[in-house]
Amino acid sequence: MECPACGGAGCEACGGCGRCEVTGCPIKTIDARTWLVVRLADAAARGTWPVAGGMLDQAYAFVEAAQFVWHDTERLKTDAAGPAAAILGMFGGL
Repeated sequence: MECPACGGAGCEACGGCGRCEVTGCPIKTIDARTWLVVRLADAAARGTWPVAGGMLDQAYAFVEAAQFVWHDTERLKTDAAGPAAAILGMFGGL
């Protein structure tokens, strides 16, 4: 997968190749706050925002976080290669 430290540009963490190998369960690397943002972004995508009202009633930070989640979800959906598709499937397709 693309190195999260450098975004694929190459750094010390990935040995300059821009990619890293996931050797353990990726679920264990995600903290509770991040899971909450992912769940809330999923609900918002389905029309249920955390704060009553529409997008303009939400905190700017949440809207930015939700857009980040939505972007990465779409990227995973289009990435048909192995681990990304398997991880996406574990979440019911988000």
